[in-house]
Amino acid sequence: MIIRVNTRANGEQLGDYVLSYRGNDHVEILEVDGREDADRDYLKQTILSMELNAMLTKCKNPYLNVQINPAYGEDQKMTREDWYRAADILAEELGYQDQRRLIVLHTKKGRTHAHVVWERYDHETQKVVPTKNSHLNAKFARVRMEKEFKHKRTAWRNDKETIKDDMTRLWVNTKTGAEFVQQARKAGYIVSAGTGNRPFMVVDKNGVSCDLVRQLKDVRTKEVRARLRHEQLMTDKQAIEVMRNEQGSKSGKQGREQPEAAPTARAKAQEFTNNASQTTADEAKIRRERMERFNEFYQQGKEAVSDSRQPEPPTPAEETAFGFADNKADVVNDEAAEQQRIREQIKQQQERIRNRRKTHGRGR
Repeated sequence: MIIRVNTRANGEQLGDYVLSYRGNDHVEILEVDGREDADRDYLKQTILSMELNAMLTKCKNPYLNVQINPAYGEDQKMTREDWYRAADILAEELGYQDQRRLIVLHTKKGRTHAHVVWERYDHETQKVVPTKNSHLNAKFARVRMEKEFKHKRTAWRNDKETIKDDMTRLWVNTKTGAEFVQQARKAGYIVSAGTGNRPFMVVDKNGVSCDLVRQLKDVRTKEVRARLRHEQLMTDKQAIEVMRNEQGSKSGKQGREQPEAAPTARAKAQEFTNNASQTTADEAKIRRERMERFNEFYQQGKEAVSDSRQPEPPTPAEETAFGFADNKADVVNDEAAEQQRIREQIKQQQERIRNRRKTHGRGR
């Protein structure tokens, strides 16, 4: 089980997010401020009222947003009462027992997770409930949930030393980027592409990612770039999805359809590259077609207007094309005149500055 905790603002965007079907197959409202029959409008009104209450204080992030993400297969064992109980356990550990909350379930690709949003403003003390040590307290809550729901225990933290030893050994024993990626996959890791200051990531068998460079002893980022620069790597999000699919298929997903086959890292990377190339080619084709249509339209309009043998007046399309050409020429002429005027002003200003300097020099 994975629990993510963060504070946030912008109630309007938060309401749209928890109710959005974008990327979700199903969205279900479990509870809004104690009501189990609340609709979408009531949920949004409740969220906005939480934000208005926080305006009585200097709090910038009036919401505590928590995601409860059971492991593959175990989410199907969760009943409505289990989701309520999970939120209660979190509230006890975080100190939010008496705060207003809402619970929304998202189902994506057959997997269900919960969003729990608490109001941070305390109506009795008229202060904001602190979130100090919230990430540590969420881990304590996770342990209680896994024990009570009889879920598989999640490691307290990643075994970074084991990952570092494995990745360093593979780096030393391989010579090329392709060989390193292949051997890492055989060892249960996926080398993927990151973003920003972390250009390369490694995802372990549990679907947890970490910075690849930090897992390589005495290896710099430029050395990793040099070896992996020609490798087609999937993103870390894609790698996490692949690992979790494999983990779910091994553990057995009760009550769910088994996938045909989890794609390999190289297949995922090739699919990603093909899609990107196809998108770029399609965009270039569309631009060429638009330019060809415009040139044809412009030429037809210009010939029709300039042909004196045409007894009938030009069509609206021809007038538009010819007017576009004339306006373009006028714009070019106006820009040239404006530039000439600016140059004259600059010359006059420079002349005034030189005269002023001469006058000041004689006064001294």
